[in-house]
Amino acid sequence: MTPYYVNISRSGTSDEPFLLTLQYRCPIVADDTKRPYTGQGSSQVLRLPRVGGGSSSTVLQQVRLAVWAPDDVTFMGAPPLWTRDRSTRTNWTDLLRTPSDTAAAAALNDWIGGTGGSEFATQGSVTVFRSTGTELTIELVWWKRWFLLGMLSGTLAVVGLLLRRTTWENRISMVLLAGLAVAVLSLRRDSGIVDAAALGVPGCVLVAAVWLLNLLLGRRQLATGVAAAAVAVELALPAVPPTTTETEASQNASEITGRATDAGNEGGAA
Repeated sequence: MTPYYVNISRSGTSDEPFLLTLQYRCPIVADDTKRPYTGQGSSQVLRLPRVGGGSSSTVLQQVRLAVWAPDDVTFMGAPPLWTRDRSTRTNWTDLLRTPSDTAAAAALNDWIGGTGGSEFATQGSVTVFRSTGTELTIELVWWKRWFLLGMLSGTLAVVGLLLRRTTWENRISMVLLAGLAVAVLSLRRDSGIVDAAALGVPGCVLVAAVWLLNLLLGRRQLATGVAAAAVAVELALPAVPPTTTETEASQNASEITGRATDAGNEGGAA
């Protein structure tokens, strides 16, 4: 690390605040032959300047950092000893675009104050981090948003299709366990679970639609099967045999008919 000395003597009092702008270049990828943000995901190390030497009495109260990245790149959570300033929510109409924390970046400019700083040409989405004390580096974990969306939603869709053939008790138990795991992991601030959960919503919606469709089709098939079974039972019923009363009445009618025939024969003979 090369030290540089800046003369900060001024005509006013020593406790008067002032703005010091440092412009420097540092590599953001280890391999010079590769372009930044190539691939589906990786980590990025940014080197920060140290104000005051190692044995200096200069006290650094807070470090705030704004990082601009392409719109299809999303940073997951925040590194240890860092906090992420979130000012925007997920845009459900365009999940492939990373929401930009423009309000947090504007608050950072207001916090810096002054007009002596140079205007940097920025492009893409901005993410703002802060840390208490002195930090020399920050390592950010980034993913291509379309890849993370496909991986999370695809995994949830496959699991939901596999659970489609199980009982509803098993499905509800799995959903409750997954919700409990997400709630426990999200207790750690800036763990990235919030970003991951937002990208997994399309998969959850697809699974819910498949389960409801399966439930409706299952009920319709059950009702059709019950109706077919009722018809089969009705057709298979045996013929009801005549009762004793009907049999005796039939025999009495035959005897009366026979007697009437005999009487007619006797009358004709006379």
